[in-house]
Amino acid sequence: MKNGLCKPCKMSSVKKWQTENKEKFQESVKKSHLKNRYKRNEMYKNRYKKDPEKYKQLIKEWKNNNKDKKRIYEQNRRARKKKSNGVLPTNIREKLFKLQNGKCPCCGNFLGDDSHLDHILPLALGGTNTVDNVQLLTRKCNLKKRANHPIDYMQECGFLL
Repeated sequence: MKNGLCKPCKMSSVKKWQTENKEKFQESVKKSHLKNRYKRNEMYKNRYKKDPEKYKQLIKEWKNNNKDKKRIYEQNRRARKKKSNGVLPTNIREKLFKLQNGKCPCCGNFLGDDSHLDHILPLALGGTNTVDNVQLLTRKCNLKKRANHPIDYMQECGFLL
């Protein structure tokens, strides 16, 4: 090893350690982010002040490229405002889609790209923002359900007596 490079793979020793110890590396990155959170936020604020249009454009592009992540972020933010417990992971939509076999539990139609993430027991009625309290519904079903209790909604649809 010369100048920090591993001869056989021509990879830096740091990169090699990172690939061999992914969990340790990710843990150290998390600790570093938490430790330097305030410095990083100040740095981002200063960058934004210098060229706000550039950063507005970057944010807009990120939102367009990461629609599912944006939706989950908004759900988590809404739950925090309601002082509800739990945080949804960013990959929850894919897991729910597989679990529900791509179908809406209310109407049985296939879920499209415009499917909504719904809290089974709404946050407004004291529901939690956890994986076991969310489902994917078609846009039509979710807008019809609103913040109703799940039993009341299913009775209204004629599924429960």
